[in-house]
Amino acid sequence: PVVRGSMVQLKNGGYEDIVIAINPELPENHNIIRNIQVVEFCDQSTHNEKAINMQNKMCNYKSTWEVIMNSTDFSNTSPINSTSPPFETSFSLLQAKDRVVCLVLDVSGSMSEVIKQKYSHLDGSEIVLLTDGEDRGMNSCLTEVKNSGSIIHTIALGPSAAPELEQFSDMT
Repeated sequence: PVVRGSMVQLKNGGYEDIVIAINPELPENHNIIRNIQVVEFCDQSTHNEKAINMQNKMCNYKSTWEVIMNSTDFSNTSPINSTSPPFETSFSLLQAKDRVVCLVLDVSGSMSEVIKQKYSHLDGSEIVLLTDGEDRGMNSCLTEVKNSGSIIHTIALGPSAAPELEQFSDMT
């Protein structure tokens, strides 16, 4: 499953559809997830005002339960006189994955023949060139490309693309 934006709703005295993101640069730590599974909240008697954390920084050193109870979300609902949520809390753990998109180009001899037969004259074509751009011999074909009348769009993958790669797009 892919992590989606949060569409938080207040229903029956509680929040639904909350999405909590953990910074992907943090090393994996099951304690973080266990602690989020967010069912006992500190109140005035259990809150650590001296802790250096975002709760104290963002909420003016108030306990979680104080912040919840003073929220405008709850001002028009029936009072909750409990130190735990009124319903069982359920969690779904989702993890975003990196996606890899690949362009696979068949450059075999048989494919070359098919292209030559079907498209005998490719001058004037529009080309999307996806490359790491680390070919230092691009200068040798700049004139030929310019004279072909083709339009070339370049996409460089990686930081080491040759400066000539941009020239293909600029001159066509």
